Amino acid sequence: MQTITLWDQAYTPNAGPMIAQFLEAAVFLNLADESQCKKATVCQSFYFATQHDHLDFDWDGVRRKRGMGYLESRLEPMGFVPINSQATTAAKRPDAPVPLARQVTSRFTNMLTGEGRRAHLRCHTCSDTQEFLDAAFKSAELWDVLSQARDVAGAAGCSAIALGVKGGYFEAEVLNPSNLKVLEWNKDAPGWVPNAVVEQRLVEKEVRDDPNDRTCVRVAQFYRTRMWTPLEIVIYEDIEVGKESDDETAPILEIIPHKFGACPVVWYQNTRDTESPAGTPDCEGAWMSLDKLDRLQSQVYKSAIANTSPTMLVKSSMRSRKNKNNMVNKGGVLAVDTDGDARYIETNGGSVETGMKAIDKLVYQVLQTVECVVIHPDTARAYQSGEALQILWRSMESRANRLRVTLGGVIRSLAKLLLSAAQNYGVANVEEDGDKDAAPGLLLPPRRLVTEEEPEEDELAEEGAPAKPGGVEVEFVTHSPGGPYVYVDLEWPPYWTPTAAQIGAMAQAMSVATTQKQVLSTETASRSLSQMMGQDGDDEMRRIAEEKRAGMAMMLDGMGGFGDLEDLEKDEAKDEARDIAREDTGGIEEEEGE
Repeated sequence: MQTITLWDQAYTPNAGPMIAQFLEAAVFLNLADESQCKKATVCQSFYFATQHDHLDFDWDGVRRKRGMGYLESRLEPMGFVPINSQATTAAKRPDAPVPLARQVTSRFTNMLTGEGRRAHLRCHTCSDTQEFLDAAFKSAELWDVLSQARDVAGAAGCSAIALGVKGGYFEAEVLNPSNLKVLEWNKDAPGWVPNAVVEQRLVEKEVRDDPNDRTCVRVAQFYRTRMWTPLEIVIYEDIEVGKESDDETAPILEIIPHKFGACPVVWYQNTRDTESPAGTPDCEGAWMSLDKLDRLQSQVYKSAIANTSPTMLVKSSMRSRKNKNNMVNKGGVLAVDTDGDARYIETNGGSVETGMKAIDKLVYQVLQTVECVVIHPDTARAYQSGEALQILWRSMESRANRLRVTLGGVIRSLAKLLLSAAQNYGVANVEEDGDKDAAPGLLLPPRRLVTEEEPEEDELAEEGAPAKPGGVEVEFVTHSPGGPYVYVDLEWPPYWTPTAAQIGAMAQAMSVATTQKQVLSTETASRSLSQMMGQDGDDEMRRIAEEKRAGMAMMLDGMGGFGDLEDLEKDEAKDEARDIAREDTGGIEEEEGE
């Protein structure tokens, strides 16, 4: 079977026939021999703490099978295995690894996609498009998918997300870069945008060589291949491992047309890189320290275990050696003659304590290298004020700001594909069109539409009386988003929720800035305080205006008369003019008037 290696190549006019070849029959890719796939696999092994599974000995010197994980070795019965005490520590698999690489990646993922830290999608020119994207992200569980993709990208340097439609619903899955080959990149799009992607991964299946013999069943490994193009998703029949070099290639099992308008695979770089599609993993530069950390902790724990099981030391004279009857074990008590001695020997624990200090220093060195913060329980009480926390997390926030750039590009690409699919499929209401066979388009929860009713004129009221304020009408309608070219903006919330003391100090500062010698407008102060508390400034200004209208209506009901309304409007006009004059002149005119 023909082997293709195209990972490191950019788009070329000769890449077209490769896609045509894949559309005819699957080709064995041999991804395990490609440099980029190898690097992704090795980097991810630190995340899963399997980077030492290729070694030949356990930490005690017992020979083990290469590539076998800890649970597999426990499940497999083992007979007599000689111990090789002469094996170096480099040939031994640590039995007490430190899962620090996984912790670092999880911390950054939580800062980027955790609850309260996710980006808010904003379509300033089309509110229905914004609500459609919110509904689509929630329906397809895209934020959880993005968290999973961020974990893979943080561990390996890159990942990919594939979109699809099943039964009228959006679905998404994360693709592992060690199983992927991009046959063609989109040369007309900025960044790394794939035009055709092939996934080939190993799966295990039960095989019956003789269809008539149900007792003869074996488990074999197969290559499972899929391909995404700008028009369709192609699924091939599985290829059994060991038969991939045969002349016969795997035929196409199914072709699924999609209506996303482009290849529905979004490439996710952990950090921006214009030279290679693979970004930088979170733990880049700390691999050697992580290896030493695993070995050091394994040795320290081995010493601690040995120290808790002391060794018997027996001293005897020449006469005692000749006469063995002088050393008798009676009821667990060892009796020796006057020239002999028997006792347990133990270490004082100094080596264990030294090893633990070295582990703490290595952990600190790794965290400093990757710019990650992990608070130790012994020093947690030192960071109680909001200012202390900001100083502590500043380096991690700086790196997370860079990681937000590529994540924001992925979110925009997903939004563009979702909007294109909505335009091509159409959108249906899941409550009205629950039957997927009869559904005319994509099924999404309905949109909650709030409209304000016009003020009502009371025919029985006196002439000149103000009209009663209108009510609010709520209805649930089907989404009608705009096209795929609607600009989607992202608003990132602050990383940390401010403390009550910080909010109180900020509120007091805004109150001083908007009264007496005013230096800020009320709207600016309200927006600043809303952003600090994690609220949307536009929503808060709208709520403030609604509360003012409601309060004015209640006051007018108590006062009565149209003249009172006119006086109130005049007073408000005067206050507004005074505020504008203060902003234009910086309060100079008002001070001179006083």
